Amino acid sequence: MTQALHEVNLYSRIDGSGYRNIWVVGDLHGCYTRLMSELHRVDFDPAQDLLISVGDLIDRGTENVECLELLQMPWFRAVMGNHERLMLDALSPDGNVNNWLMNGGQWFFMLDTDQEILAKALVELVKRLPYIIELNTGHETIVIAMPTIQVESTSSVRMCRFLMLSGRAVASVIR
Repeated sequence: MTQALHEVNLYSRIDGSGYRNIWVVGDLHGCYTRLMSELHRVDFDPAQDLLISVGDLIDRGTENVECLELLQMPWFRAVMGNHERLMLDALSPDGNVNNWLMNGGQWFFMLDTDQEILAKALVELVKRLPYIIELNTGHETIVIAMPTIQVESTSSVRMCRFLMLSGRAVASVIR
């Protein structure tokens, strides 16, 4: 799973000052319907709110393609999770498919033709996911990062709070 740093979209900044609410969600693992139900429950408004995922959009559940399609939504952002890394590694020419299969990746190889075409197009969006999102809310700066990424310098991120969430449907609202 090595990739040259210049090929990786390591860092992304989001100005959160224009959103009504900013929600952070833990591992979706292919559970799109559950996410949509939770967003409805909390009165999520895609025109005014932002949803940020801490990664692991795929594997485990049955709606993996639907979760990947979230990457096309203007109200959704995500950091690269370890399951996305497993997928990218497995789909690379010298990749380790077995490692992904042992961690829930079999869904990809069971897709029908149309879903496979869509999933492969969405993989291109996954390749561009950042490992770190710096979110400026106007009141504070919050860093959302893949746990395996080591942040050696936070000089550009003063007074930041590191947010590492997992296993929650809609885990937190910021603001």
